Amino acid sequence: MSTFSPFSSSRAFQVWEYQVSHGHLLIRSPRSPGTLDEPKQTTNVDLHFWGVDYFELPGILSGIEIVMPTREEVERLGVVVEKQLQPVKVVVLRSGNQRFFVVADGFTVEENQWDIFESPIQFRSHFRAK
Repeated sequence: MSTFSPFSSSRAFQVWEYQVSHGHLLIRSPRSPGTLDEPKQTTNVDLHFWGVDYFELPGILSGIEIVMPTREEVERLGVVVEKQLQPVKVVVLRSGNQRFFVVADGFTVEENQWDIFESPIQFRSHFRAK
């Protein structure tokens, strides 16, 4: 059974937060005021990954599409993390003509109106000022 979740967006996304101790990664397209070049974004779009073993990403992605990994990509990443991987653990983020990778147990894509300091990564939330 595949848990592949297709998603695409023309918005800009950033590596927003990574929690080493619990293997959580947050990639966010933050809400923002409109500019002459960009429309107003009234919501954040969050890609929240957990059980992260590895990621290979630039800091900023201009538009993304989640696509299926190739057999060769799964094999290459299995060598990197030193274990045999199931394709469902490899998430490919295509941005422009490039492919970037996250090896994780799972992920969600959620839209929200949270403040920029709010996060779905709960462990650290109680350390932040209110």
